Amino acid sequence: METQRRGRENSIQGPGNRPEPTNPVKKELPRATGPTSRNPGKTLDTLLNRVGIGNDDTFESAPSSFIVPGSTGSTSLTFTLKSDAGAYNFSFGYFDTSIVPFDPITQRKQYAVSAIEQALARNTVIFKDLVDDPGSTITKNVPVGTELGFFLIPNDTVEAFLENPDSFYPANDAPLFSFPNANPGELDQMLAFVGNGKTFFTFEDLARMTGNNNAAGNSDHDFTDVSFEINRSLVAANGLELHPVGDLNADGFDDVAVREGRDLGVVFGKADVWQMNFEKPDKIIRGFGDFSQVTVSSGDWNADGKVDLAVVDTATDRTFVYNSIATASAVIQRT
Repeated sequence: METQRRGRENSIQGPGNRPEPTNPVKKELPRATGPTSRNPGKTLDTLLNRVGIGNDDTFESAPSSFIVPGSTGSTSLTFTLKSDAGAYNFSFGYFDTSIVPFDPITQRKQYAVSAIEQALARNTVIFKDLVDDPGSTITKNVPVGTELGFFLIPNDTVEAFLENPDSFYPANDAPLFSFPNANPGELDQMLAFVGNGKTFFTFEDLARMTGNNNAAGNSDHDFTDVSFEINRSLVAANGLELHPVGDLNADGFDDVAVREGRDLGVVFGKADVWQMNFEKPDKIIRGFGDFSQVTVSSGDWNADGKVDLAVVDTATDRTFVYNSIATASAVIQRT
């Protein structure tokens, strides 16, 4: 079947004169509005319950790339397309992150081209919405130890993107990646859940960003548009990164900031350090991209007698200050 393009042949068109996306597909799930939530009644919860994960937060995994498990040789991975609730066609695949030589922040287009060229050459473009429906499966033998990254091209094909990648940048309907900083809005587009011998991924298929001029419309942030499952529990590629921050809650014990994937947590100190749970921080700040390098420090910057936390994201040269961190909410979204 021939793929219909969206007026990219000559130049990038502005939001006011770009044609409407073509080739709508049947929706399988209702689309929610508003931000993503795992509270009862939201579409994401319905999707997770359908695939047997439910509302257990211990299943969610923050990293955006994963290691193929095993001892030697290759591991057989079976991919199953679980749902396609988006209104537009897509192409989805994976790539070996170790052989993409470009930086996703400063060389975003080159990074995308390299990753997707690799997927096409290695036949790791897994699902094409023009031909694949929910329930479709494909099995790949992947070398043990490979670090996998994932991509989704909204409403277009791999071939169309590689034919003219310039037409996708700097437009907001560029390819979307499991790495937040490779995305137009530098935000997560994929959620991952690991457990019960499987790994489940679900994508938001429109770029999450302020002032989106995507021809297909604005993101609804529901992360239920495209989901797939792998029949193995993959291993998170990101380890813990520790930052001493002093005594934030004035209990006499030094505390530690913990970086894992897209989260920065705060673990309050204890008399017995072995009782400090670095896997379940007392405070979590969410929204840092996996390629961000952070510097963390503490002090009383608003002179209220309470300790504040400052986080410098060196990738974007931005500083985030969280006042009175000890009494702040348990989960904080990076602003």
